[in-house]
Amino acid sequence: EGKSEIHFTVRSPLLWSAELPNLYTLVMETEHEVISERVGFRKVCVQDGVVLLNHSPIKFRGVNRHESDPVTGAVVSREHILRDLHMIKEHNFNAVRASHYPNVPYFYQLCDELGLYVIDEADNESHGTAALYHTEDDYAERMRLAHERIADNPLFIEPTLDRVESMVFRNRNRPSILVWSMGNECGYGCTFERALAWTKETDPTRLTHYESAFYMPGEREYEVSDIDLFGRMYPSFAEITEYLEKEPEKPLLLVEYCHSMGNSPGDFQEYRNLTEKNPRLCGGFVWEWCDHAIYKGTAENGKSIYWYGGDHKELQHDGNFCLDGLVFPDRTPHTGLYEYNNVHRPFRATFDAEKSLLTVRNYWDFLSASWVKAFFRVTLDGEEMRRGTIPLPDILPHTSASIPLKLPIPERGRCFLSITYLMKKAAAGLPEGHILGFDEIPLPSADGRNHLAAESAEAVENLTSDSPAIEGSDFISGLKDGDDEADIRKDENKGKLMVVEEKDTDLLIRGPGFTYTIDTLSGRFTSWKMDGRELLMEPVDFNLWRAPTDNDRPLADLWKWERLDHTVTRAYETHWKQENHSVIIRIRQSAAAVSVQPVLQFCTEIRIDMDGTVRMDFAAEKCRQIESLPRLGLRMFLPSSLDTVTYFGIGPHESYIDKCRSGRHGLFRSSVAALHEDYIRPQENGSHWDCDYVRLEGGNLALTVVSADQNTFSFNASVYTQEELETKAHNYELEPCGNTVLCIDHKMAGIGSRSCGPDLSEEYRVSADSYQFAFMIKPEVK
Repeated sequence: EGKSEIHFTVRSPLLWSAELPNLYTLVMETEHEVISERVGFRKVCVQDGVVLLNHSPIKFRGVNRHESDPVTGAVVSREHILRDLHMIKEHNFNAVRASHYPNVPYFYQLCDELGLYVIDEADNESHGTAALYHTEDDYAERMRLAHERIADNPLFIEPTLDRVESMVFRNRNRPSILVWSMGNECGYGCTFERALAWTKETDPTRLTHYESAFYMPGEREYEVSDIDLFGRMYPSFAEITEYLEKEPEKPLLLVEYCHSMGNSPGDFQEYRNLTEKNPRLCGGFVWEWCDHAIYKGTAENGKSIYWYGGDHKELQHDGNFCLDGLVFPDRTPHTGLYEYNNVHRPFRATFDAEKSLLTVRNYWDFLSASWVKAFFRVTLDGEEMRRGTIPLPDILPHTSASIPLKLPIPERGRCFLSITYLMKKAAAGLPEGHILGFDEIPLPSADGRNHLAAESAEAVENLTSDSPAIEGSDFISGLKDGDDEADIRKDENKGKLMVVEEKDTDLLIRGPGFTYTIDTLSGRFTSWKMDGRELLMEPVDFNLWRAPTDNDRPLADLWKWERLDHTVTRAYETHWKQENHSVIIRIRQSAAAVSVQPVLQFCTEIRIDMDGTVRMDFAAEKCRQIESLPRLGLRMFLPSSLDTVTYFGIGPHESYIDKCRSGRHGLFRSSVAALHEDYIRPQENGSHWDCDYVRLEGGNLALTVVSADQNTFSFNASVYTQEELETKAHNYELEPCGNTVLCIDHKMAGIGSRSCGPDLSEEYRVSADSYQFAFMIKPEVK
């Protein structure tokens, strides 16, 4: 019949995996033809609900990837694919899902060589019928109803099989492919039952997956025995936990999770923790690799012009919903890619300071620590105290080892132990010296405050030791117990170096070389003049709003309905007195929008010292009907000459309470402009979390902000206003406001991945009913 089979045995082959992608050369030769092919040996299976490769449990640390280029569209070259795969491998991914169609043949060959597990997926997606033919609001119900038009329609068995068969026959010799996927978001029914049965019969050496089986209709008992992996998209942590607690036979695969749209995502660490904790959670695939946009040239300001949905006046589009990647269209990384890289570092350490013992765990599945070298660095308030190498023992996969490490720990200051892991030699597509990630471990000290912040606070406290900050119920009246307004009036001219003057609705405080003005109607500073130089271009105001991120969108409409985007500050009472060469102003205030109840009611104590230092203590009560706020802090419009920033906090790139694992605590210096993260659709960006102080300087002016209550804070410094970021559709349209805009946040909401994922975790919301915080601000003329 013109067919023949050859059987032969390879004894004790080197096995293929993502960490050790061992390949052999197979040569097939006849009289007229020679074919050379690279092949690998490996075995994948499910045992007791756990995915095993070559008898070892593995985790998919994967990413979804489209074939996409900003210039050539869906036609991509081998060089383009190789660049993508190198970047994917270098950022600690070990797997790629070919979403949502088989890729060009050399994609799989490159995955074989570099070491990347692949989910190959048939080009089958029909979930648009759910929107076209059904009006139910519930997505799951729409999917269940939509199945009947295609997925459970016998007329579509043949075309469904055709697509699956073409994929399997073409690619079944590729060792990198561990899983066949029947398609994406089509519902479930007879077409996929047949396709899965055919796939398992034809190729029993791989696993199968089809996420839309989750949306099975209830008309009959559907066959799912040919599905090996139970797949879910964007599940909440509660749903994942509920499934795993049942000890299921089918491992759970997060086939799409952490929707990486715009400033995102903020929940890599939480998903990673669940994955490592549960053997039956076999990992997941981040959505997705790159932003999809069309390159249109260069704007006058030098920025690349990228167009997305609707920019070509097309009838049907999803706006910027395809700007959902970890890299920009030109493959410049988003900060989210750095976040993933370090969250999924293959080595992690803990340190017992009392025992001087470092414990390192190896999260690789096949490689030992003999491939890695490690270095440590101890810093105090950003300054290096000590560095050295760590002699790692040969830690086997999935095991730990303890190493003696004696370190100097100072009595005061913020001290951190940083451990960096590098490849000792080239392997698995990674070059020698490649950084795999780092640990940052806080070291305990008797006084853990940053010394600059602590010294600033102590200096003010020493000058004002007779008058501690007012707390709790004392704020409500604006006066301390036992005080009355007559006593305060008697003291108003005490201290010749500070003069207070009431002028119409202004309160003027004059000291050596400065004049500050407070508007008594709002309680806001309207002027900070140092040696006649004005530092305030606009009044200092409370700031509850941020330019909505893509993940904020489900909440942004509610926030706007609550009018958090245009609150105004009002003062109900203002009292002042002089004490110990300081001026103390107590104000009862609210932040509210027109025609709605106040968002915040708060009392403020402002203490102004003779050197111009301003300490502001706040006690705020949030309206209980408002569930959460985007942020809680102050906003200042400063001269544009203040264009250089120095800060101690998490840097060097943007960081948020739930998106900070790729940054380190340190002393950083930057231009204001460089702090901006230029997302194609502008949105909140560039914040830095867990800061002790920030200092802006330039043009002989300076302004320093320090935490005054041992709490850290977040800050943004930008040439753009949040209003500008919100109203412009593209980054190349942004126009600087002409000032340096400084936002100091007691609390900033986390980032999450809500654009297509679960709600932001409670611990990352600004949702408490009451807040107390304090800042010290020092304007200067140098």
